[in-house]
Amino acid sequence: MSKDLTPLFELYERLFNFFNEKYYNNELPMPVFVTDATYKDTNKTNFVKYKIWSIDSDTRYEMGINTDYLDCPIEEKICSLLHQMAHYYNLLKGISDTCKKGKYHNKYFLKTILGRGLEVEKKDCFGYRNTTLSEGAKELIKKHFKEEDNVNIKRDRPLKEHKEKKQKKYKYKCLNCKCRISLDIKANPHCDVCKEYLVQMNVKVNKNKWLQKCQHKSAENHL
Repeated sequence: MSKDLTPLFELYERLFNFFNEKYYNNELPMPVFVTDATYKDTNKTNFVKYKIWSIDSDTRYEMGINTDYLDCPIEEKICSLLHQMAHYYNLLKGISDTCKKGKYHNKYFLKTILGRGLEVEKKDCFGYRNTTLSEGAKELIKKHFKEEDNVNIKRDRPLKEHKEKKQKKYKYKCLNCKCRISLDIKANPHCDVCKEYLVQMNVKVNKNKWLQKCQHKSAENHL
């Protein structure tokens, strides 16, 4: 464990102990806190649902800290930690609180967080996922923690490789002979076989208007 990160892990252990006693009657065993750079979403912490650490004869769960958010305010750290502690509690109780690969948080997750420092507004696609600190939790934080207690460590994000944007292709087809062409620009091409206008693919076409357009073109060609 890096000496530079020790204060960060000590902070999370202190926060965990405090809220474990306050909201969970010390029922949650201390997890192993690690930093994790593999998260693809905005979770500031994440909980691994297996005992993957062995310390002497003790086995523990893991709680990862997203390295993209090491420098966030202490209230945000606590909000994310309380969210994961609720998942931890439900796991130990054998309660399934998510579905759709963890994205949708169900009514059992809601039941656990009520009265345990979090509030949530239900969203159709995520359920009760987007949690915020309750007023009671904010008062506790003001009383027992200060921003000076926070540990801010910034990790520079690696630059993403520049990928050339693919040029959009416009595809057209003839409604008569079904021939197709692809162009780099939006145009008004006509079929070399039928001498009729082509229509853009994946766009709804009013066939009557298309016929009128073709008849108008045919009349112009006879002038």
